[in-house]
Amino acid sequence: MNKHSLKKKKSFFRLIILSMLLSVLICTVGFKERFFPYKDAVIKIETTAESSPSSAGKEITIKEAINNGITMDLTGANMSGDWTAEEGVLTNAGTRKGAFLEFRAEKAKSLLIHFPKGDNCGILQLCLNDKPLQKIDLYGTEGVEYEWEYTGSRYFALFEEMFLFLTIFFLCAGLLGGAAGISMYIKKKGWKVFLTGKVIGAAIYLAVMWGLMGLLAVMQDKNAVFEWHGLGIKKFLVFYGVGSIVVFIWLLLFREWLKNRKWSAAVHRAARIAALVFMPVISFYVLEKMQGGSAFDLPARAIAGNLLLYYLVYLVLFGLLRRYKVSLLAGGSFFLIWGIVNFFVQSFRGNPFLARDLLLLKTAFSVADNYVYAVNQKILLAASILLMCGLLIMFLEEVKWKRKRVVCLAGIGGSVAGIAVFFILFFNTSFAKIAGAGLNWWSFSAFYQEEGVVFSFAAYAQELIVKEPEGYSRENVEEVLEKYRQEAGMDGGMSEDKRPNIITIMNESFADFSMFSDKEYLKECTPFLHSLKENTVKGSLLVSNFGGGTCNTEFEYLTGNSMGFYPNTIPYQQYVLDDMPGLVSGLNAQGYRTIGMHPFWPDGYNRSQVYDFFGFDEKYFVEDYTQRNALRGFVDDESDYNKIKELYESKNSDERLFVFNVTMQNHGGYERGGMDYTVEVNDYDGNVTAVQEYLSLVKKSDEAIGQLTEYFQNQEEPTVIVFFGDHQPKLQDDFFVYLLGAEYDNTTLEEYQQYYEVPFFIWANYDIEEAENVELSTNFFSAYVLDCLGLQKSAFQNFLLDVRQEVPLMNSKGYRGEDGEWYYYNEETEYSEILKLYKNIEYYDLFDTKNRDDKYFTADSGND
Repeated sequence: MNKHSLKKKKSFFRLIILSMLLSVLICTVGFKERFFPYKDAVIKIETTAESSPSSAGKEITIKEAINNGITMDLTGANMSGDWTAEEGVLTNAGTRKGAFLEFRAEKAKSLLIHFPKGDNCGILQLCLNDKPLQKIDLYGTEGVEYEWEYTGSRYFALFEEMFLFLTIFFLCAGLLGGAAGISMYIKKKGWKVFLTGKVIGAAIYLAVMWGLMGLLAVMQDKNAVFEWHGLGIKKFLVFYGVGSIVVFIWLLLFREWLKNRKWSAAVHRAARIAALVFMPVISFYVLEKMQGGSAFDLPARAIAGNLLLYYLVYLVLFGLLRRYKVSLLAGGSFFLIWGIVNFFVQSFRGNPFLARDLLLLKTAFSVADNYVYAVNQKILLAASILLMCGLLIMFLEEVKWKRKRVVCLAGIGGSVAGIAVFFILFFNTSFAKIAGAGLNWWSFSAFYQEEGVVFSFAAYAQELIVKEPEGYSRENVEEVLEKYRQEAGMDGGMSEDKRPNIITIMNESFADFSMFSDKEYLKECTPFLHSLKENTVKGSLLVSNFGGGTCNTEFEYLTGNSMGFYPNTIPYQQYVLDDMPGLVSGLNAQGYRTIGMHPFWPDGYNRSQVYDFFGFDEKYFVEDYTQRNALRGFVDDESDYNKIKELYESKNSDERLFVFNVTMQNHGGYERGGMDYTVEVNDYDGNVTAVQEYLSLVKKSDEAIGQLTEYFQNQEEPTVIVFFGDHQPKLQDDFFVYLLGAEYDNTTLEEYQQYYEVPFFIWANYDIEEAENVELSTNFFSAYVLDCLGLQKSAFQNFLLDVRQEVPLMNSKGYRGEDGEWYYYNEETEYSEILKLYKNIEYYDLFDTKNRDDKYFTADSGND
């Protein structure tokens, strides 16, 4: 071994040792909490059904848990048994042994749990990390608290943080080695040579991208939870800056080393090919990272579908621009901007960026100043990857085309081919079918996570394509509606002092199976419903969904439009894109204070935005229910109705309320447990547990609506309660065969419609005309309610009441004519003409919004 080689080896080992020592120092000083963190503590609080002899009860109450000085929200903890929550305080009666509440305190340095004592309190079992720790007797003086304290311990997390350690090590080695290389290079060739060529351009790009990251950092939310190794914003920027400099230095050294080598051209060619192949893949990875997912955890078909679309975009850009580096930089910039837009849209409204948002750009720009733009480290990391790729591309040599005309034609051909392939796929392939389970209309975000951003964007974009009905004419529609508008104008409505409060309850999965069977235990589920007679209109309601799709029932009720013309769609997600007149706007015009309520999350079915489009004055979701009891993890009906009472009691005496409330108690998944089964099923051989749980829930709902009705019976103000189910529950198939005598997929249309019947009633605390066994469908229901109450109706609502004379019942599956026969929509019948007109008006309302005149759909339409 010669002296030169030995010197190189010594230098290399010296570099490794220095880098290792520097890395250890940085990790110990700068990342102590990462490499020596506190352990998590898993706390389980369990009822024992025991108490001291002096105690009058066995109640267990948890006031608060404070981890490292921060009060934890225990309402989302893992629970079993009947726990109630009121202003963050959790209580269990303690009469059943084994009910528990379990939560994880992350990095628990100091954990405090406060248990109020009392003369009716019992004994609890406290477990730490799945091991019984101690029993605590809470019997004692009222107002005194038992404080349990835990001090955590640290552990050495080198293996857990190996990626971070290696990142720091390679950055140190790169910086030290690069500095040595640059120093030697400058000694040989001088500063002037060092600063020539593309070095200045690359340095400017480096400064720009570092500046952009700094700008994003300024927008960073100080309270954001960082997901990339939990780094703070300052440490992230240091990592990013040092990493950029290291890459810049080594690219420069490699570029100079590569000069005058025989295989230099081959290396550049290979680098260009690699960039072409991998830039779409990197864009795919980055966009998914910004969305909060992982590109390569997607199903193989989703990965392939997304990558095809990415490659098509880059192909089109390359064809249009015909410059290799510019095309790659443009593609990377395009997807970076898409990712940032998608991130902010997701942050602001809980749903990702969709094709339909392109139709609302004007509205988006008009409200853009109202938002606070904050990023988290996830988007900083993703953006840094694409920007770093841009730096790499800067060092590639541009391709010098010899035959520019041929290249120009080839570029145009490539662009045309890429666009053609996309349109062929878009208009001839169902992305929803490729997705296997179909589109997720409950949560756009979940579908984006499962199928990828670009593929999902294209899939939902396909659903926006709605063809104009054959023979549609805006003039003809308006001519018809104008006649009904004149009728509405002649209806003076009701004087202000006589107008009732209208409380509308759409009860989740509420069905009355005694409509189909005379079994005694089915009648016992809804005694209050069956007892209603005085000042009541009641009967059966035909809805358009079975086992789910709550928002479609909402849509039909609040707008009067029918799902029969657009089955298998979710209008809340697809078609309600801007302000939409209907029941809410009509009641607003008549002086009502309109309120939309749903004790669950606001992003489900895009309700929060849709309620704004409908014109509700106020809206309340689960976070607004400060006093609520949970049943099987959902807010129970009693708590939900207490919120209605609270709103009623706090209103001004001259105000009239319209409340539209969508409950959650009876939501599907009927083997959750955590409740007493009050209905016993003894003659069914299938999954009895699920049926008994559902029927017990219905019984609780019946009790709760009975209590709400009793409350308003004792109020002086005229008040109406409109109550109906949104759809039947999804129970096992053999139960419905046992109950209805017909299989879901093997029935006549008339038998099939039994799966879509739910009960309804209209009750008033003053005299109204009574009726029983009324048959309605949801699209006619709100117009029928207004007619019963003597309130003003819009032109469209008067039209609906006329349609009902000829077609009494209709839903997404078919309709029943005045002759009592059931028909499918594709059959030519004596009712086809009126249904065609109905469809044209619905198209005018939903899709011809630029020309739509809202006066035809607002109940105050008689007044210009």
